[in-house]
Amino acid sequence: MPRTRAHLNVLTIVDHALNYALALVLLVVAAIVLWHTAYELATSRQPFLTATTTAMNGVLFTIIVLEVFRTVVEHLKHGGVQLQPFLIIGTISAVRSILAVAGIREDL
Repeated sequence: MPRTRAHLNVLTIVDHALNYALALVLLVVAAIVLWHTAYELATSRQPFLTATTTAMNGVLFTIIVLEVFRTVVEHLKHGGVQLQPFLIIGTISAVRSILAVAGIREDL
């Protein structure tokens, strides 16, 4: 029985290590996307409405990444998975889809 527990302890440590690595990657991705979005908005030669819609899409994507990050952090703190962050992610994704459709209609 102690041998089985040792394996479970190793798996738990690996799980935590991967979750920490995932959290770090998510933070880096969010920072890069936000920086790229701000840079593209500041240097865009597109019409204002198109540039703003594109920037909003980037900001909303950053929020989605941060919500996934928060979910990972909460999992590390308390264990388990919470439903609320996924509801927020779904709502933001729907808004991004609406913006994408609006952007396509504007191009027509």
